Amino acid sequence: MTVIDGYTNSAIATISVAPNLLGIAVNPNTNKIYVASTTDNIVYVIDGFTNTVITSIPVGNGPIDIAVNPFTNRIYVVNVFSNNVSVINGFTDAVIAMVPVGFTPQGIAINPITNRIYVSSTPESNVYVIDGDTNTVITSVSVVSGPVGLAVNPLTNAVYVANRGASDISVIHGITNKVVHTIFVQPSPIFVGVNPLINRIYVSDLNGNISVIDGFTNLVIQNIPQGFALRKVAVNPLTNAVYIAQDFVNNILVLNGITNTINVIIGINNPFAIAVNP
Repeated sequence: MTVIDGYTNSAIATISVAPNLLGIAVNPNTNKIYVASTTDNIVYVIDGFTNTVITSIPVGNGPIDIAVNPFTNRIYVVNVFSNNVSVINGFTDAVIAMVPVGFTPQGIAINPITNRIYVSSTPESNVYVIDGDTNTVITSVSVVSGPVGLAVNPLTNAVYVANRGASDISVIHGITNKVVHTIFVQPSPIFVGVNPLINRIYVSDLNGNISVIDGFTNLVIQNIPQGFALRKVAVNPLTNAVYIAQDFVNNILVLNGITNTINVIIGINNPFAIAVNP
């Protein structure tokens, strides 16, 4: 795992963990980083002050994505092969619950204000909604085709779902749990990031495009082609910088959220998942 300094946009540390790291999340309140090894079924806990592994936590089969609620200090891990979500207590670094979800779950996102967790099931074309207070599924929401990545704007309570099997983003209302908008983007959208402070949504796709969406109008305001398939997206709302992993060409793209231009390209070996501590 590589640590990047957001001020200099340069790599400052490398942390050795197990291979096939497909999920990463940060709790900014504790400065702990959680990294999932899909092959080892382990979540590694890293101290963000020392950049060292402080413990490892066994989870379900095939952990593929992670999300953190910094208010409750709970960490949620999607296990693609055991069809469930591991819930980790961030104070004890132990699994306290396993929540069954749909077949082959892929992506996860959290609204920390409402304490709702959203999990996509790609083959079912469903998004499962988990109540973080009870660790139970309270409903599922049908979307278009093949949902993968999700992101939440907690200030508007809108959930954005990238439908890989279609060329669109489903927008779920966090109160009604209904799809209220469909936003058409470039083909094969896969991951999503949100800047809640300016209400902008950033979508990566497998054809190498970044779609920028205005959250007020639900319209694409810019398409930024980058040539090669893009992976996960992370946003620093305080600096308005957007980070997009591009594993095929070993790059992290740094997008300026004001100008919607790529200002910096950081060379990283096979980047896939990325997270920011703002």
